[in-house]
Amino acid sequence: MTHDTPNGTNERRLWCEHCELSVNPSTGESGPECPACGTELA
Repeated sequence: MTHDTPNGTNERRLWCEHCELSVNPSTGESGPECPACGTELA
């Protein structure tokens, strides 16, 4: 299993349940979404 490590930036990363990854969210119509699959993030 791999782990994301902080790289010194203040990015807000969110967990995508669908991809099972910590992602830097993109802005969608209804809020933040996963840039890989488009799933809405909480």
